[in-house]
Amino acid sequence: MRLVKLVMILAAVSVASGCVMLALGAAAGGTGALYVKGKATKSYSASLDRTYDAVVAALEGADVVIAKRQLGGTVGKIHGTAADGESVKVDLKSVGDNVTEVRLRVGLLGNRERAENLIARIDARLL
Repeated sequence: MRLVKLVMILAAVSVASGCVMLALGAAAGGTGALYVKGKATKSYSASLDRTYDAVVAALEGADVVIAKRQLGGTVGKIHGTAADGESVKVDLKSVGDNVTEVRLRVGLLGNRERAENLIARIDARLL
């Protein structure tokens, strides 16, 4: 009964905010990432530096040409282009001791399938 109430509340909040949220890992393709408004977001139990290196390796492994790399303080940014010309933008933020949030957008409006593939590649390096 509690689960039903929780699902109803989440559904009401999603509708009220004007977007449909897929907060469950299974609903997000099994990556455990939250996909909202064209961005995949996931937190990792890893330092910013380690997560940054994993993201770079994941992008390069997916044939993304990295055009911009920035890492400093508690944030990082990586921008690149996939082989088909689609843009890839990743923002990283340290949100606590050894916890880093990754926000990833592929394309102008978001390419969910490719974003989930890249998240899975990052997972393989960090989990």
